[in-house]
Amino acid sequence: MTVSGKSFLAYPSGTAEYVVAHRRYSKGRGRGPSATFHGVSNPRLALEIAKNIIGDKPPISMVLNDGKRVWVSFHIEDMASQYAMGLKKLGEAVLSGKMQMQEGNSLLVMSVRVRSDNFEISDEHKRFIQDKLVQAIAEIAEKGRGLATHLKIVSRAINNQKDEVIFFVHVVQSQQLKADMVSGMVSLRSMAREELNVVRKMQEHFQKNQTGN
Repeated sequence: MTVSGKSFLAYPSGTAEYVVAHRRYSKGRGRGPSATFHGVSNPRLALEIAKNIIGDKPPISMVLNDGKRVWVSFHIEDMASQYAMGLKKLGEAVLSGKMQMQEGNSLLVMSVRVRSDNFEISDEHKRFIQDKLVQAIAEIAEKGRGLATHLKIVSRAINNQKDEVIFFVHVVQSQQLKADMVSGMVSLRSMAREELNVVRKMQEHFQKNQTGN
């Protein structure tokens, strides 16, 4: 039972659900966001991170090669665990030899979830979607700025249900990013912004190129 309509109290403090529910509560009282999230002290940035983690964003309509329509949504899968550990502790673990940070370690896993209304997503559909994801990834990498210049992105897909497929997009750190992390040149806040930028760019690409009327 929550107190005085404070529905956010139903969630553990520090979770993405808590941050989003707290925003709904504060908005109802005419206030701006105020909750922080795993070391991100800017409330607006913390809210955006939390929304991405729980997928609190509308899906994007996409028309397939045979004219059928699906809905595409983007979710950050493991950002919370990265923030909970913190880049400082991560750097210390690397220096102490407790963790190997070599080329190929994933810093972010983003899932791209594709759902249909009432038809099976076929293998041909999956290949079509995979090709579109690769195109988007290539565009992001080419136009990347800041930390994005240190990233390469690969994707793989798994089957979940007949009417849904999930593509996992791994943001992989380069040797330069590894060096920047260990030396402390990469801050938690800049990493948060960069990870969100990857998601935004994917959304923008699909919104611009893959929507149908």
